[in-house]
Amino acid sequence: MLCALVMSYAAMAQGVVVTSTGERITLPNGCKQVIVVVGTTGANCKVYKMTAEGTSRLEWRYELIEGVTGYAGIAAKDRKREGDGKTPQGLYALNRGLYYVNDFTTKFPMEQYYERYIWDENPYSATYNSLLRNPAPGTKGDRLWEHRNLQYRYIVVVEYNTSPAVPGKGSAIFIHAWRARGKGTAGCVGVSEQNMKRIVEWLDPDQKPHILILPKGVTVNYMLYNN
Repeated sequence: MLCALVMSYAAMAQGVVVTSTGERITLPNGCKQVIVVVGTTGANCKVYKMTAEGTSRLEWRYELIEGVTGYAGIAAKDRKREGDGKTPQGLYALNRGLYYVNDFTTKFPMEQYYERYIWDENPYSATYNSLLRNPAPGTKGDRLWEHRNLQYRYIVVVEYNTSPAVPGKGSAIFIHAWRARGKGTAGCVGVSEQNMKRIVEWLDPDQKPHILILPKGVTVNYMLYNN
């Protein structure tokens, strides 16, 4: 179970997540927003919106959200493959997003997408795992427009396998609205549309937001800061 508050001593110190297995996961310097994904049963997961607040003493506060992962669960570290239906384990940056309808207010960089936009999912392509704004006819990939009224009203890009993109290791990993409670995704993290909008409005690039996806059965014991 996640602790409600964990104190630190330096506002600019480096955060550390300590898991139930004893693993210590160091966050990047200045990271004060973390989405922690904990797999439970089937494709279900718990999603914790973690925020470090305070000046001289930081406290981690969280909001718990229902979520889903890939329909095949969470891939072990470095085992994610294109089309396997799994969500990749690990710590990844959240730097950008996409949207269909601008009905939100946020500091987070969000780009409106249009009918021609495709996220390249072809492992043999030179632009694998990247957003194509003017793709050549016949380009294979995730046609965002086809899901604009449900899952892709808002998208937050998980920077998994993006720089550089290794062919076949997985693409188009997002946070987006689920199709239904308990219904797994193709590998993304899904939450309700209402919670998705709240995530977009909460994210702040100045807080260097990241997502931490843990193996099924592993939880966070506590979070702290190194001085």
